[in-house]
Amino acid sequence: MDLPKLYCIRESGTPSYIGNTYDEFPYLFSIVLHHEGRFSGFPIRKYLHGKIHEVDFLNIDDFTREDMYNIMKKISDATGVVENIESNEYFCYFQKQLVIKCGLQQSMD
Repeated sequence: MDLPKLYCIRESGTPSYIGNTYDEFPYLFSIVLHHEGRFSGFPIRKYLHGKIHEVDFLNIDDFTREDMYNIMKKISDATGVVENIESNEYFCYFQKQLVIKCGLQQSMD
């Protein structure tokens, strides 16, 4: 039997309970989700009018695309800020060392 995945979803800016947990469990990580916004056009690309949530205590060994859909569904159910979650066909991630106009990548898996 599979154990349920345990993670914590919180609005950006609310206190985190991570403490030194990640030092003791290096396979755990957090993500910051920007959603319900849009990207401006070139030459200066920005993310506009979005909401931000943070997700803590994700396990790098078993984190999947399905988990992302489930997290977004939980945010939608709890807050109503995410519309048409079924229509979101892909997610993007940002490579931190790059600028947004070339660091944004589509997640294929």
